[in-house]
Amino acid sequence: EKRTLFVKPIAEVFRNEYILARVLEAAEKAAASKNPMLMTMLTPEDKWHVLNTCTNHISSCFAPYHVFFNEARRTKSYYKSAWYCFTLTCAQTEAEGRWFITPYHPVGIGDVGALRIRIVLVNEQELREVAAGIVEAPTGGMFNGRHICRWQVVQLFAELFARQLNKVTGSVDCEQDWGKNLCGRLSTKKKFGSANRIADAVSPPGYDPEDNALLRIHIPFPSSSSRAEVENSHGEDENVSKDVVLFE
Repeated sequence: EKRTLFVKPIAEVFRNEYILARVLEAAEKAAASKNPMLMTMLTPEDKWHVLNTCTNHISSCFAPYHVFFNEARRTKSYYKSAWYCFTLTCAQTEAEGRWFITPYHPVGIGDVGALRIRIVLVNEQELREVAAGIVEAPTGGMFNGRHICRWQVVQLFAELFARQLNKVTGSVDCEQDWGKNLCGRLSTKKKFGSANRIADAVSPPGYDPEDNALLRIHIPFPSSSSRAEVENSHGEDENVSKDVVLFE
């Protein structure tokens, strides 16, 4: 499934003109190469500024929950929390499925989705399960071509996640804990003074375009009841969705 958390003009998300220009340049490269993972087109220092800006916008969607979750440490509350990961993509959907009532109707010439830059947010545990092969595409096939495109984005995201986890922890286990590296970033081990232009930053040895192409974010949420109460009273809820949910 896909859910939209917000839609904004890109200039409202990236108010720094220099960073905005870098994002647009990376988007052009991603669109031309047919590789939707926009973050792989940015320099190491640009990645940090872009992801940090996105963190603020995503966090604002859950702003009250952060306060409530913090107070839950002192008062009885059903507030829980989960780790999510996000990255940026740039792609244009051209497959059938533009209209829900005619999901298999072929698109006509020029009948394509808009070329969009998206902040894609996925639950970390779901990324782990996709990377480990626990969650796979349905055996009966996808509902339509656009769902296939979304699944491909999730797969590419999971590959980036598994790669980053391996480089940070040194383990190939997709369930490996991040340890003290809560944001999931690799250190570039290079300091840049204020006189340096961000785009002039040279990638450190061994640093690949896929490195630091995502960031983790901690999201609190209200739960209707405690997990223990649910398990003791009803067992695992069979109605809980097992789908990977892709937010943007």
